[in-house]
This record gives sequence, structure tokens and C-alpha cells, in this order.
Amino acid sequence: MTFHDNTVEYCSCEGLGKCYLEAYAQGNKEFKERMFNISTNIFRHLVSDCIVDLVSSETTGIFKGVFYYNQFLTTETTVGTVTLDSKYFNFSHNIFDNPMSPYDIYVKMKGTSSVNASNNWWGNANTDIAYERIFDFHRDSTLLLVNITSILTDRNIDCSDVDNCSYNGECVSPNKCRCFSGWAGEKCLGYDCSGVHNCYGNGLCVGSNVCQCKSGWSGHQCIYALCSNVNNCSDHGFCIRPDICTCAPTFTGETAVCVYHHIGAPAVNHVQTVRMGRTCDCFGAQWTGSLCDICSETFYGPDCLPLLTVLNIIPNQGLDRGGNDVHVWGHNFPQTDTYKCKFDTDVVNGVWVASNHVVCSAPRHADGIVSLEISPDGIEFSNNKVILFRHLIYTLTHVFKENCTGQS
Repeated sequence: MTFHDNTVEYCSCEGLGKCYLEAYAQGNKEFKERMFNISTNIFRHLVSDCIVDLVSSETTGIFKGVFYYNQFLTTETTVGTVTLDSKYFNFSHNIFDNPMSPYDIYVKMKGTSSVNASNNWWGNANTDIAYERIFDFHRDSTLLLVNITSILTDRNIDCSDVDNCSYNGECVSPNKCRCFSGWAGEKCLGYDCSGVHNCYGNGLCVGSNVCQCKSGWSGHQCIYALCSNVNNCSDHGFCIRPDICTCAPTFTGETAVCVYHHIGAPAVNHVQTVRMGRTCDCFGAQWTGSLCDICSETFYGPDCLPLLTVLNIIPNQGLDRGGNDVHVWGHNFPQTDTYKCKFDTDVVNGVWVASNHVVCSAPRHADGIVSLEISPDGIEFSNNKVILFRHLIYTLTHVFKENCTGQS
């Protein structure tokens, strides 16, 4: 089993009685040799009973476990950073810097064997202080002994031969970098766009998670097709590829302009059944009307889809002191914790309350009209004209005035 090159940070499992990583080696002695390699991982700002739990049974067979070049930084545990119920692991060149945890290695296995844990950083270059970070034979004589003789006197890892990762990554072992998002290569000098899905193949990676879209594509990730050369499908269809439309019912255009085209009696494309009294049972909750050609409430667009739609904001005018809560009301707000609100060009966090309610904290603006947009993913903001087809965002006017005098 190999677990390497991972970063786990800013999480809490407080009170759950669990560790973030639990590695168990169990089985019959007749099994062939097995190996656990847990290396070059970073665990940072975590809260739990323990971060890593290492366990092996006496019937495991031939087993070796290595625990190298891991970093545990500012974790907060109730038992210990690493809990050890095995005598087969070898700890080396790990960095432990966790003043809020009682121990960095907490031994649970009883016995007379010892575990090698030399050449690690324990938060201090003093060996006596380092031993205070271990719960083992020295505190309970029935437990295994952890040998930490020869400790590291510096927590820094040397990456000078790879230009210290060009400050675009973290040094995880000598001259080995783990690049930050948007960077790649041995020295983290190359651009990488995996954080924006490699531009979906519709653009070139020209910067750190920065796409240059090919002709006919737009957006931060080059995911949106443009149909400007076919009149944006005449607002009666969806742009599925550059200048190629899928037209709404009763419209046609041979993959192009989507003009009205219907001959004969009114279309009843969304009828499930027709009753004796010539009343229609519409197919799906999104259609209503005598011919099932009208969108039901909360459905919008030519195909009556549950598009995100803003209907009102409260308050929509008043004294602007900055930080006022603005309540955005509408339909089909997907539940997510990544809402963003854009007041003109200022983007602030939004809070999802319900499928029809988002709250934004308004930044301070000068007198006048301020345009407000919301986005569930914080990436793409659009306006009323394109919302029909992108169903991400609607724009609504928000007026701020400072024409009051006296106290308020």
C-alpha cells in the first residue's frame, strides 16, 4: 500500500473518535511480503483524535512499513499526532510541529521490541524535549520503545538544487517539489491548467490556471460556446458548439439561426394525454396551459428549465454604510457554500439560505446605481441576455443613496 504526495488541511473530525488516515496490515503469516509506504504527505491545521493510525497484527506475516518525509504542522489532537499499534514501521525525516497535540507518536502496542524513529524533527533540537513528544516505554514500561536517537536539528528540507521550487511549490523531500495548483515541472516553473480542467480542450494554457480560449469559446475554463455569428440562436435555442444551435420546439434553423417555424394547428409537444373534454395533461411539471406551451412557476426559457432566476432584492435602495445585508430572492438557487455576489466589479461572499434566498453583504459604494449579480460557483457571472442559455446568473439593479442627514 502506498500513500504519498497528498495534502490534507483545514479539516475537523473533532469528537468523532477517528483518525484521518487509518492504515491496517492484517492477514495470515503465509501471505507474501507486504509493504506500506506512507511518504511526502502534508497534514496541516487538522483537528481530530489522531491524524494517522498505524496498525498491524502478529499474524500479518512478513511486513515492512516506511514512514518518510511527512509533515505534520499545527495539528490539534486529543490522543496523539500518530498512534502506533505496530512494531514494523520505520520513521525517518518527518517533521512534527504540533504544540496543540499532547504527543506526536503515541504507542498503543505492548511488547519488548523497539521502533526506529531517528532523524525526525520534533519541534525542537533538544533531545530531552523531543522525548516529551513520545508516549512509549518511557511512560509505560509495558509498551514498545521508540528510539529517536539522532534527531534533526532543523525542520527545513533542502531544495536548493531545484531553485527552492521557484516559490511555486512546497519542498517535500530533498530536492523534490510538490507544485502548487497552476504550476508543474521539476522546479515548478511550467504552467499547468488542471485546476481549470485543462481548458476543456477548447483553449491554451498560457498561465497558472489561465486559459486563452480558441475562437468560438469563452469563459474562465473555455467551457461556453459562442454563437455570435448566428445571432446567438435568436434567443430561441442553446449554443452547443461554436455557431451551432440546438433550437427550441417550434423553431428551426439547420444548426443556425433558430427562426419560428410551425405549420398547422398549435403544437402540443409537451402533452402526455388528452382527455375527453379536450383538456391536456402536460408532460412534466415544467409545462402548463391549455396546449402545454407555457412554463410553470419556477421554470424558465424556451425549454422551461429550472434556471437560476433572480426576481427581487431587499432592500433595493437606501443609505449605504457598507456591510449592509442584501437579500436576493428568486428561484432555483442551487445549494452550495461557494456563492459570490458581484456589486459592479466588487466580488464578495454570499450565503445560501434556501433555494429561493441568498444573502449578500454589500461593500460601500458611491451614490448611484449599482448592478448586482450572483453566482453559485464564483466563476462565471453573466447578465439577463445570456442567462436564458447559461442559466448561471441574473442581473438586477441595486440603488444606493446617501441623501439623508442626521443620525440614522
